[in-house]
Amino acid sequence: MTLLKTLFVITITTSRLFFPSVPETGEAGKPLAFRSLHIELASDMPADRAAKASVVVPAALGVGNEVKLTIDSANSSAAKPETAKFELREYWGSGRSIAADQPKITGSDKNVESEAQQIIPDKSFAFWPAIDPKAYEDTAKLEGAYKLNTTYCGATSVELTSDQNFLPPINITTAAQHDLEKPISLKWMPVPGAVGYILRAYGGNQKRTITWTSSAKPDLAHNIENRPVSSSDLADYIKYGVLIPPHIVTNTIPAGVFKGSSSVMLIITAIGKDIVQDKDGITTWALVRSSASVPLYSTPRESNKKKP
Repeated sequence: MTLLKTLFVITITTSRLFFPSVPETGEAGKPLAFRSLHIELASDMPADRAAKASVVVPAALGVGNEVKLTIDSANSSAAKPETAKFELREYWGSGRSIAADQPKITGSDKNVESEAQQIIPDKSFAFWPAIDPKAYEDTAKLEGAYKLNTTYCGATSVELTSDQNFLPPINITTAAQHDLEKPISLKWMPVPGAVGYILRAYGGNQKRTITWTSSAKPDLAHNIENRPVSSSDLADYIKYGVLIPPHIVTNTIPAGVFKGSSSVMLIITAIGKDIVQDKDGITTWALVRSSASVPLYSTPRESNKKKP
């Protein structure tokens, strides 16, 4: 896998959390959705204290004509992969029963290095916003030219279209508490503009961590929430089960995957129409995502167990 020289990333996200403690004050009594835009710049060119980076943005964003990126010039290339001291059990694919070749078990003291660490340059890093991101309305328009200017790693521009506006929030219709020894049926409403979906669930206990993904090809789906799906890859990703087709809005976690877990959390991510561009010696990604999180299971508290 080739290390990128400079990577310019615009991430457009819609997120929603279904949780008992979150007030349901959104549309039709559902939790509110949060829409945000983030800009990041990673380069193999170091940035000194005098370095500057900015992006000229469309006026419709409501943040002025230009935003200044905060630069972190620390060189993280010397950082070593963390040593994982746990048992990780990984499951994948939809169905009522666990496949014979699962789970994949990673034992203690195994060096863990993510795909991002292998391709993302790390001599300098810049980002915007530096504080809490602006919350956008569902009517916000993001299309237009985004022009990157820096004093240390070059300049480029990318044009966003209406395809890169915020995706609608995901509405999960599955139940919030499940029997972990039985198949877990998952349902959600279609997301207009989505080109595919991926589901992930996380659980475990003090002895082990358990993960599950809807993808039939978990290696190809690795970190797909944070990297682009190009138009050339999309057809194959749907064909081979890396992503769920946009017209399918159900999935099933096999029985027993999370047996013994103290809690289980589900995250559904809708993938929008991303942009992948190589221009001016800079790789540009525009990522469009909508995600929703919901707890599928939590161990009842002792006080609740004692109630008749």
